[in-house]
Amino acid sequence: MQGHSLAITAPDARLPLSRREIAGIAGQVLLDIRNAVADQQLMSPEFSRCLVALAIKFKTEGLAAISIGDFAVLARPVLNQLQIQPSPVDLVAIGQALLGYMPVMQADMQKLAGMDFSPPKLETIAPPLPHKQTTWADLLDEWRISKGGVVEVDGVGVSERREEVYQVSIKEFTRVITDHSASAITIANARAYIRYLQTDSGLSPRTQQHRITCLKHLLKIGVRAGLVQENVFADQVISTPAGTNDERGYRAFTKAEVIMIFTELKTNHDKHHQQLCYILLCTGCRLNDALQLRSFDLQRTDADVWFFNWKHDPSHQLPMLLKSRAKNNRQTPLHPRLIAEGITELDHSGVHRLLGDDMPKAQCYSHWFRKLLIRLGIWEPRKLCLHSIRGSAKDLQREAGMTVDQRMAMTAHTSRDIGESSYGEGLQMQPSILYKHLAFLDLSWLP
Repeated sequence: MQGHSLAITAPDARLPLSRREIAGIAGQVLLDIRNAVADQQLMSPEFSRCLVALAIKFKTEGLAAISIGDFAVLARPVLNQLQIQPSPVDLVAIGQALLGYMPVMQADMQKLAGMDFSPPKLETIAPPLPHKQTTWADLLDEWRISKGGVVEVDGVGVSERREEVYQVSIKEFTRVITDHSASAITIANARAYIRYLQTDSGLSPRTQQHRITCLKHLLKIGVRAGLVQENVFADQVISTPAGTNDERGYRAFTKAEVIMIFTELKTNHDKHHQQLCYILLCTGCRLNDALQLRSFDLQRTDADVWFFNWKHDPSHQLPMLLKSRAKNNRQTPLHPRLIAEGITELDHSGVHRLLGDDMPKAQCYSHWFRKLLIRLGIWEPRKLCLHSIRGSAKDLQREAGMTVDQRMAMTAHTSRDIGESSYGEGLQMQPSILYKHLAFLDLSWLP
């Protein structure tokens, strides 16, 4: 029968162990055996299974078939406890350390046989165990718990979309700086990441700070839960260069630019992309709000006014996740131009996304729209993007004479009047009334 290895399967070079850590792990394995004998206790079931596997191989294949790395199977319980995934090279080193400790272990066991329960010599030789390795995944789990769960799964807590923001920061940090566990990163690693963000990332200072904030928050939760000893990002900040605040924020498109954009859409892009942009302009909604519209969100009042019924609904099979949750619930009337573009003719039977279940993510539309602006020669870095259409919608509503409350009801911004925002349904839940004011918005000049 061909021999097979009992060594623990692990990725190559994953969390490489130092010689001190290897010696500590091997020493703890033998000390656990010695202490179990001294106290007349059984070893853990996991250790017993590892020992049985090693004994079976010895019995069936002989001592020559057992490699040094095979002895490391005895360290499996300790490694699992520490959440350490050793490389094959580390496993061989652990096996060698176990064999190296055998003479000392034999002398300690002889002392026990002679009723000598003084501290074993191995305890004075072997270094302490390394600290438990906490991964970024562990910190994300703890973060989810602290938030109450994930809304798509638990109905409460944070959205999967918000979690993706943390994942982006983690992936970039581990790709650019180090793939060590979260509990093993240093202040030097944190400083190196900040230097990368400021010099090589190409991100805006605001986005750079957001990256740091995500990692800082995860480590803060880790310290609080006892998963990491130190938050190395605690005092790390990225300053905003002088003059940046003067340039902050996206500007709205001019009417001439809107005409250029929608002419391009009508000429060279499919109906899906056209209708998406008309929804953004005619309602002033956010991109994610438009993409999440479901077939049954397209409704009609008793007065025959068509409207989108945006309602925060995280636990539905097709969830609707609004930025400010229920505060962004609204019933937005459809401008006549939207109806003319065929929005009401979309299939709104059954249960599916109104614009299609196979839609790309918002980021894909943002990249697509930037290319469109570049092709038209009107793109301005950090000034014009797909979100600028929301500003254009606001300007058009102002031009049509719509009041502040009417504009806020259309675009899901919170009213400044506490009475309006806290008592009653509010204008944003009265599409028939809001439609009377929206009808004054002239969009006949659109292509």
